[in-house]
Parts: sequence; C-alpha cells; structure tokens
Amino acid sequence: MVINVVGPFMQLGEPVVQAALAEGCHYLDTTGEQDWVMFLRERYAEAFKDKNLLLCPANSYMWTAGQLVIETLLETTGIDSFDVVYAPNGAPTIASTLSFLRMCTKPQYILANRTLETWPEASSIQVSVPHTHEILRGLPWGGGCEPIWYERDPRVRNVRVCVAFPNVPLVDWVMSKITEFARLKPGLSPQEAEDLTNAWGREVAQTPPREIEDVNRFVISCRARGRLIGRNLAFYGTSPYLQTGLLGAFGAGALLAGRQRQTGFASPAAAFGHREIIAALNRTGLLCTLEGALS
Repeated sequence: MVINVVGPFMQLGEPVVQAALAEGCHYLDTTGEQDWVMFLRERYAEAFKDKNLLLCPANSYMWTAGQLVIETLLETTGIDSFDVVYAPNGAPTIASTLSFLRMCTKPQYILANRTLETWPEASSIQVSVPHTHEILRGLPWGGGCEPIWYERDPRVRNVRVCVAFPNVPLVDWVMSKITEFARLKPGLSPQEAEDLTNAWGREVAQTPPREIEDVNRFVISCRARGRLIGRNLAFYGTSPYLQTGLLGAFGAGALLAGRQRQTGFASPAAAFGHREIIAALNRTGLLCTLEGALS
C-alpha cells in the first residue's frame, strides 16, 4: 500500500496515485483538499475498483473526525442533516498551510438538499462550540470532505463543515488574502493562482513544534436534525497530527489483515468502519468515548 503525506495534493499527488495503481497498491493519503478528493473520485475510482484496490483520500484528522461524528449521529433514525464545526488548537504544518490556502481560493462546497452548492466567496460565520463561552469565527477552510463523502448517500440531505479558530490574527490574515485573491483572480492563469497561494503560504508557514497532548486539544461539534428530530454531539480529543498518524497505521493494519469493507473510492469510515476507528483512537487516549456525549 501507499500512504501519501505530501501536499498540496492537487499539485503533487497524481503521479503517486498513478504509481500505486500501476503497481497494484492500495492508496491512502492525508489530504485536506476538497477538489483533490473530487478529482480522485471522478478520475480514478473505477480503475482502483477494477483492480480490487482501495482509494481512500483524507484518511486524516481533517476530514475523518467530522465523519466519525456524522456516522455516529446517523445511527439515530430520522437524522439526515449535519452542521459540523472543527475547533482545533495548534499550528498547521508547512504543507497544510499551502494546501488550505489554495483551497480557500477555490469553490468550497456544502451539501444542500442533496446538491453541492458553494459557500459565498471570502465568507466567514460566527460559531459557538461547547468548550468555550467565546463566539468564534468559522471559515469554510476548503469546505471539508464530508459534503463529498455524503453527496451520493441516500441517508443524508445536508452537510456543512467549517473550522473555528481562537487565533484571531490568523483568521484576519487568511481573510485578507482571500479578499485579495478575489480581486486578482480575473488576471491569473490556473498555474499563476497556485503559485500565488504557495508564495503566500511560505510567507507565514513554519514547521510547528511536536504536539503536546494537554495543549493541542480540539473539539468536533455537530448539530444534527431530521424532519422532526434533532441531536447534538461533541467529540473531545487531542493532537490532530498524532491522530492522523494513528489513522494511517490503523488503515494499514486493516488492509494487511484484509479487513477493509470496500474497494475503489471510499471514505475512511466506509473503508474501515466508524466504530472501529473511534475505538482505536479511544484506546490511545486521543479521542473521547461516546458515552455521555450525545444529547
């Protein structure tokens, strides 16, 4: 198998996917890029399925954690709509910074009444999360992969994902760059656009320190409803990059043991089972148990 951790994936990933397919390898990656996931689904899903191989992008904290919450809520009959907020506390890596800056300048999709629609350009919203009294500012941050995972799922009608940041200067800087990009976009070629967001990312990106489990905590909050029912669920956890490493190891172990549930294009939960992933994260002390979290 191949576990690809090198982004931005839309710029660098396709030769790795082609090599995995040619050599008969399952493919996992840690992308956060919504357009890359859509590209893989449309371009390579059938080819991997024909070879009985798994094609599983975004097997990482973003955007697997939100899917784990959604799948847990889908166990309640009648729930079909999900508003997900990621609230991390930590600095992104250099590759993550480049990936998310490019994604913030692309169409960022939500699933609305089973149709993909775009967030308004250069938009942010106010959000509340369970662990603080402060109202945070949420950004689409690329839109997440959850709307793509569930676009063709008959159980799901609506999915919206955003990321809430306590770091106000970072949010202000990102918003200023998105606004500037909207002004410059008409005169840019696709390659020039990629070069510009890479340059912006390198201005501010730096390798963060290793995560500290009592510092780099996060919350995933989801408000869910159906026609006549509603539920709220929050997952409390720590260390998104450690979680990403564990998700790769868990996926590798499942594939080596032949425990994958699907081949071809599949989300992490569809490929490996949401309860199984949650249990693995819980055993290592990286994610809360489910008991008492559902209201």
